[in-house]
Amino acid sequence: MKNKLLVALAVIGMSLMGPVQAVQLLEFDGSYTADLQLHQYEFENLSENNVSIWMDTLQDGLDSQGTLFKKDGVSGAWDWYGVAIYNGFESAYDSLLEHNPTGKNDFGVALKNGYIFEDPDNQGVSDTGITINSLEVGKYLFVVSENVYQARAQKALGGTLDDGFYTRRGGRWSNWEFNTNGVASPFKVFVEGDVANVSAVPVPAAIWMFASALTGLGFSSRRKKA
Repeated sequence: MKNKLLVALAVIGMSLMGPVQAVQLLEFDGSYTADLQLHQYEFENLSENNVSIWMDTLQDGLDSQGTLFKKDGVSGAWDWYGVAIYNGFESAYDSLLEHNPTGKNDFGVALKNGYIFEDPDNQGVSDTGITINSLEVGKYLFVVSENVYQARAQKALGGTLDDGFYTRRGGRWSNWEFNTNGVASPFKVFVEGDVANVSAVPVPAAIWMFASALTGLGFSSRRKKA
């Protein structure tokens, strides 16, 4: 009788604590090689928890942007999730020194594309990164592009991946100051939280599917972090 009581109390205690969240770190490899590319990385969020998504472009050459979509369980469409993922935050930025003396953002990723140590005139660019509080349970698609390309769903504040992307300003990656002149620009994508790996899908054919939706709308350039 005593053992049964202890087991019952243990079960009740576990139910009160709720589901156990296991923090996982997913890692995907990618390589940006030409204009208009979109790379897709799918993961599943297993419980409502804080999820961090960030990139490391490994070298100068790609000023990246990330766009997050959530899978509609009924239609199967990838709906824009409503967050813009640009530069990772730099808590180490010193307003008196007017630069980041550590050379790294809050995800521990070194600043790229023009960063010179202790030089406020060459602060570089922080790689893409964000922490989303209380991310809903479901399947997600993280789409990597060069920062001049934006999802039409993001511009409209609603829509799906199939709406395509457009050019936020006149340039392309091939005209970017730190472009690698056609040499592949390798990067990594990291997802941390109570998440599971579904698949990594570097997109060969989808590049052209979305390329037709890209138009030069001449939006103002995103400035380097000041």
